[in-house]
Amino acid sequence: MVASPVRRRDLGDAGGELLVVAPPRQPPEPVALAALTGAASELPVAVALDTSPSDAGAAADLADVVATGEDLEAVVEGFSRSPRAGTALALLLRGAARRSVWEGLVAESAVYSTLQGGAEFAAWRVAHPPRARPPSSTPPVSVERRGDVLEVTLERGAGPAFSAGGDLDEFGSRPDPATGHLVRLARSLGAVVHELAPRVTVELHGACFGSGVELPAFAGRVVAAADTSIALPELGLGLIPGAGGTASLPRRIGRHRTAWLALSGRTIDAATAHTWGLVDEVVAAAGE
Repeated sequence: MVASPVRRRDLGDAGGELLVVAPPRQPPEPVALAALTGAASELPVAVALDTSPSDAGAAADLADVVATGEDLEAVVEGFSRSPRAGTALALLLRGAARRSVWEGLVAESAVYSTLQGGAEFAAWRVAHPPRARPPSSTPPVSVERRGDVLEVTLERGAGPAFSAGGDLDEFGSRPDPATGHLVRLARSLGAVVHELAPRVTVELHGACFGSGVELPAFAGRVVAAADTSIALPELGLGLIPGAGGTASLPRRIGRHRTAWLALSGRTIDAATAHTWGLVDEVVAAAGE
């Protein structure tokens, strides 16, 4: 079915679909594998390969995520909550390696905006209405220059967490998804951090969720305290990472691990992030 340009379209479902497949008993010949991989990239569904990443070999290229056991169960559970967003994420990540960072940001924002107009995000917004909060008396960001070092502090994250992600009360607050798409690109922090990457070091601690890891992943150097925890929770909102994560994380950890983080919603610790290459150094947490 995958090899047929007509029959593979029959696998698609308007509500989003995840196919869980076992690895092939006999690895295909290189020429056949290359052709099959090209065909798989055009599947209109998400594909999970039921094996460990270390055992997947070349067959990993046929799938969007590679996992087994509890790791696969987490993917299936997360996908089932937002199948449209999960499918959109898988299809978007397939082309990540072929895009420049800017092209990746444009593609991500377009998909993100589309999902903001969808039923899954609408259901989440109804269940989590925005809260009216008084304006803060302190600036959300402070900047201090010491010689040739410019230190930028997220004041809301100056406590136990670096950043728990975007302000959920602001999600979907733009007049319409199309306006949100253009605002997101005109004020793209990810693009700025990428351009300045060789001169940017980000120091993580505590919770680093959503944009709290998507933006740091653009930096030239990421240092994480031992108490750092990392997650991509956007799928639970019927969305995908929207701060550049589908452009920044694959460049550090590959599309399969990026997909696993986003589809499963699981949290990883600093040691795992270091092993994967998401952070460059782990240091002692404050007070240790």
